Amino acid sequence: MKLKINWQKLNDYNVVITSRIMKKMPDDWKLSREEISSEVNETFLKLIKLFVPKLDGMSVTSYCYKYAEKYTLKRLLGEYKKLKK
Repeated sequence: MKLKINWQKLNDYNVVITSRIMKKMPDDWKLSREEISSEVNETFLKLIKLFVPKLDGMSVTSYCYKYAEKYTLKRLLGEYKKLKK
């Protein structure tokens, strides 16, 4: 089954999610907007691979929007903790 992915919407979501993540990052870890945006895109690709159409009718684009911020932030903060050790 071929998924319908709205790349323009994902790009728009990336801008919003990147801004939210930037506000939540530790003050002493200065990642650029481009670095965070790239991480969000990487998360989108991982989520697309994991996506299984469900009965609730959620599209892959909505699925990415719902989970990308959470998973990207978790991954970045985990990396930050490793760097601080």
